[in-house]
Amino acid sequence: MARTRTSLALAYQALDPDALRFLVPDSVDVADLAPLAWRSSEDGPTWTWRLPARLLAGLEEVLPCCCSPAACAYRFALEYELDEAPGLHTAWLDAVGQAPTLGPAGRAPSGSAPGVRAEIDLWRIHRPLRRATVRLLAAGGADAAPAAPALVAVSLRRTAEPGAAGRARENSGTVPRLLLDVPVRSQMRLDPAVANRVCSPTCLYMLLQHYGVPVTLEQVIDEVYHAPSGVYGVWPANIQAAARHGTTGLLLHFPDLESLEWLLCRGVPVIASIRFETGELPGAPIARSSGHLILLCGSEGDHLVVNDPAAPDDHSVRRAYHRRDIERVWLERAAVGYVLVPTRRLC
Repeated sequence: MARTRTSLALAYQALDPDALRFLVPDSVDVADLAPLAWRSSEDGPTWTWRLPARLLAGLEEVLPCCCSPAACAYRFALEYELDEAPGLHTAWLDAVGQAPTLGPAGRAPSGSAPGVRAEIDLWRIHRPLRRATVRLLAAGGADAAPAAPALVAVSLRRTAEPGAAGRARENSGTVPRLLLDVPVRSQMRLDPAVANRVCSPTCLYMLLQHYGVPVTLEQVIDEVYHAPSGVYGVWPANIQAAARHGTTGLLLHFPDLESLEWLLCRGVPVIASIRFETGELPGAPIARSSGHLILLCGSEGDHLVVNDPAAPDDHSVRRAYHRRDIERVWLERAAVGYVLVPTRRLC
């Protein structure tokens, strides 16, 4: 299996930059770490980050998110040139949060552009880029709670170097036994009208409960709903909802299971986005899924301990899946995880 190379850019406000390292496993390249600087533009407050040239080689995905308790909406754009031809292109992602349409004159469409496919959460890169800039456009950004903690993160997934996977396996170890005491909750106990659609907010609810946040599952479900797509599982919308409850974090392409265990050893459970076909995840409560979220909360030798919200009841939420199966359904596919901690740890 070719492992993911992950680079990460972080822009922070009212947070300790040294403490932010607590969120980032050692195997992740921190490409940029700087104060969050808003600039005025005709479209509203903006933040921009130009990707260093070294990160364009083998670039596969660009995954941005904004985490702030300030009640504002935001939208990301990727501005780029293709390596094969000049000319500036822009691909927009849908807005997160409740606000008027964001974009030039309020008319910027979502969707793909030449060489780039814009999906709900991220951009997939299909042709080599000559240069690229990530742009964040906010509704009220610089004027909304300027002293509030905020974190903007951009995770870059790049093709692994040949032979890197083998070296990683040879040098890696596993945590013999580690279990974080994360409360359990089944999404299947909910109204059948939404029960099959809310794995992401159910995982987020369990994580918030672990951190002692007094919130109900129904409240979390309402807060994460993403109106443009009509779904509850939009990754950056869940990160933004978590910020309203005293947590700060980011979305990350995980390069390996050692990165997961690095966080578990520091008391940080990880919400993972997985995808699997029948027979690929023995012990799962559902046969297959084109997109499902689970909460990784422990390690037991060859197995990882998870809270799987698709279980039929609370008593069967806690499960153990083999490490090689998690590698297949998580790291070989989306490889995306939510990394969230109480904001007080980062100030």
